[in-house]
Amino acid sequence: MTYDLPSNMISFIDEIVDSFVVWDLLIGFSRRPDTVGTSKTFSTLLGRPQEDVDAGLQRLAGKGLLRVRTIDTGETFFEFNPASTLVPTLREFTDLNDSQENRLKILSRLLHRGVSQ
Repeated sequence: MTYDLPSNMISFIDEIVDSFVVWDLLIGFSRRPDTVGTSKTFSTLLGRPQEDVDAGLQRLAGKGLLRVRTIDTGETFFEFNPASTLVPTLREFTDLNDSQENRLKILSRLLHRGVSQ
């Protein structure tokens, strides 16, 4: 099945976007790179279950797109990592999302892969 997306975007989507929560987080951090918060903070902002958001944040941190900071109270904060080598590709992905047609192509790709959350 073809999605008429650039090959680097297909690779990015297949490697990084394993849930709709991750998709939302990617767009959010790309558009507001100064945002810092806990999984609870982002769960509230996205209206998603905290465990799903935490899994997405951990995934993006593992890919180097987010930095993780734990304070003395044990609370863990996540922030965008502008030094990540994936930032140029993330920007391209975010620009791609400006078009409804492209969002539908991305959605089709994810649904074809069986992404359901």
